[in-house]
Amino acid sequence: MSKVIESLDTTASRIPKHFHPVTKIFFDNIFAGKFRSLENEEIGQIVEAYFTAEPLIPLPVDKEQNLRSDITKLYEDYNERVKYRALGDRKVVYVTDSSRYDSTRPFREWEYPLFITGKLASRVQRKDHLPFLSPQAKAILLTDPKIWLDARVVTEVDGLAQTNSLCPWGTRNLIDPLGHSYYRNKDDLKKLLETTREAQKKNPTDEIAILDIGGSNGLAANELEQMEGHSSVTNLTREPQLSVFPLRGGHLLGLAERLPQQFSRSFDVVLSRTAFTYMRYPHIALINALYTLKVGGVMDISFDWRKSTPGKDGQLEMLDREVPLVFDWLDGVRQEGIVRYLSGHNIKRVKELNRVYPPDGRIQLLVEKPLDLTMLDRMPRV
Repeated sequence: MSKVIESLDTTASRIPKHFHPVTKIFFDNIFAGKFRSLENEEIGQIVEAYFTAEPLIPLPVDKEQNLRSDITKLYEDYNERVKYRALGDRKVVYVTDSSRYDSTRPFREWEYPLFITGKLASRVQRKDHLPFLSPQAKAILLTDPKIWLDARVVTEVDGLAQTNSLCPWGTRNLIDPLGHSYYRNKDDLKKLLETTREAQKKNPTDEIAILDIGGSNGLAANELEQMEGHSSVTNLTREPQLSVFPLRGGHLLGLAERLPQQFSRSFDVVLSRTAFTYMRYPHIALINALYTLKVGGVMDISFDWRKSTPGKDGQLEMLDREVPLVFDWLDGVRQEGIVRYLSGHNIKRVKELNRVYPPDGRIQLLVEKPLDLTMLDRMPRV
């Protein structure tokens, strides 16, 4: 760690508290204009933190090793990401008028802020007399979640301007009639929340604990807490986002395939949109999510294994073999009256939809009786 600069109190305090200490220093270096690649030993420390908690459902050794490799690759990529290297330059200019400064800008009806870096920043600074960002100013701007959602980073690569988004594609709002969201209207969500309140005999003022799997920087979760004042949403995500929306339930870095044991029967609602597309073992994540629910809890997730990480690696055969085993087990649990599929959503339909392209499955169910881990013994090994 000798290469690491000392943390600046005014910038380090703005980095999300759930970050690993090594990751905090990585971003603090970016604020200070001294980008430094993560070393292998540091990446190892970060990866280990994903696997320290006792798992809710133990993983086979080979699958856990594959997940370790995935997280290792994630943080190795941090060293090569253009946006982080660019923002780690001492010369960064911030502007709000993208139409004037972004030559790569596609036609849009709205403006978005820009972080202009390197040689391009020097030109803008000379031409328009705009100041280079101080470490403190950079920290304030980059940890503003509204700026993080919309801003682009502009840098010069091989003599050409290149633009990169700060926030990953797929970060979505809670409600959007056009569909790029968790729900098209509030009624669908309110009905789901009413279902769990009724099943648990809760009053409208009783708090509901919600787990959002793969909620990016907590945009939808924050909107849900604002809409449902008596809710606490925990956002679980595998990749840290430098700027996050405040949540009563907090943010947690982790893997949906390996949820912590402390999550057992802890949530009234589990939500997820598109995140299962990016999982190596979405069927194992599905089982984990189910076991986080209390009796009377509801699950509403989009489930798609045909476009998952193993599919991209040529391992689709494994999923085609193992996912039906999980679905058959879940259907057996349903027949015993332990879970109930909610109207319009069932496992058979999900299986049918995932046989065609593009797959579009939705699993929405209610837990009616306690789930015991011994029930997993009836399932063939996955």
